[in-house]
Amino acid sequence: YVPGLDGTGFAASSQFASLHEDFNVSCLNVPVNDRADFSTLVQVVVQYLEGIKNPEGEGKNPEGAAGFEPRTRRTGTDATGGNRVVYLLGESMGGLVALGVAQQRPDLVDKLVLVNPGSSFDRSVWPLLGPWLPSLPEDVYKAVPYVLAPVLFDPPKLLEGALKAAAAGAVGALNSTTNATTDPLQTPAGVAAALAELANLFPALGQLSSIIPRNTLAHRLKILEEGCASVNAVGALERFGDMEDMESSKKSSPTKRQTIKTLVLVSTNDNLIP
Repeated sequence: YVPGLDGTGFAASSQFASLHEDFNVSCLNVPVNDRADFSTLVQVVVQYLEGIKNPEGEGKNPEGAAGFEPRTRRTGTDATGGNRVVYLLGESMGGLVALGVAQQRPDLVDKLVLVNPGSSFDRSVWPLLGPWLPSLPEDVYKAVPYVLAPVLFDPPKLLEGALKAAAAGAVGALNSTTNATTDPLQTPAGVAAALAELANLFPALGQLSSIIPRNTLAHRLKILEEGCASVNAVGALERFGDMEDMESSKKSSPTKRQTIKTLVLVSTNDNLIP
């Protein structure tokens, strides 16, 4: 699994347990202080997969901060290597990295899964906003996740959930001075219940600014920009699946074409990083 902007796999961690039923799961970890560019991250994944595909080896991480961490290992399976089937799953920024790996080394990827891979990032407003992030005051940056809440979540559902919680909270606090027609949001109990419901709907938002500091986020937006330039380059998609064997290329052998079965999961409501 190649994670998105957080670089830790936090966003998908709740699903690792169910994936464990059928897969050995390893997750790329990119520390907050890592400043590897797009091509370097692609090479990190390539080197790890080379070890996985080596019958006598195992997945190994190159020297550097970024590297894979085993998250689940199924009992009774070969966890030390071998020519296993590799499912490369990338999300958001990780989707671009996974696509870059598949384009460069299709022989290492049996199945490719891309979840909102951010391949249209270059057509969003983020390339313009990214350079400004490091200059934001800390207090302002901490508020950014909450400002983005209507983009990250469906606003009508947020509002509906908050109003229901407020109504329930107000009813629970009814006394002789409050009647049933009182607006729930006009009562302290209703407001408190609505805020608690909103906090429950996106508990990770408050942690986002600490998981991804300003300079780190600016750098990862740059990785997205570099990734888009690479995977969307003229002719890149047309060459997808082509691989010239290093040994046979010396003998002027023709280029081999490998087919990678690919599943793309996208949302038409992804307004954050399309």
